[in-house]
Amino acid sequence: MDFTLEQLIPIDSFIEKYPHIWANKGQFKWFWFNRDKNGITKHGVICKMGNKFYVDSVACAIWLKEGNE
Repeated sequence: MDFTLEQLIPIDSFIEKYPHIWANKGQFKWFWFNRDKNGITKHGVICKMGNKFYVDSVACAIWLKEGNE
């Protein structure tokens, strides 16, 4: 699979664009703190650089399709 920078979306923009995935930052933070249990680490859904979070939109779609465990 090819990777492009366009598939990395800042978390605030992702929440605004896809509120059905994470409705707010609190819900996102819960998933982040439980990342080793819910599969987002395994699927590479979140990228953290410094204090900024990005969602890999392609990895997120795969994570949702394959189940989040």
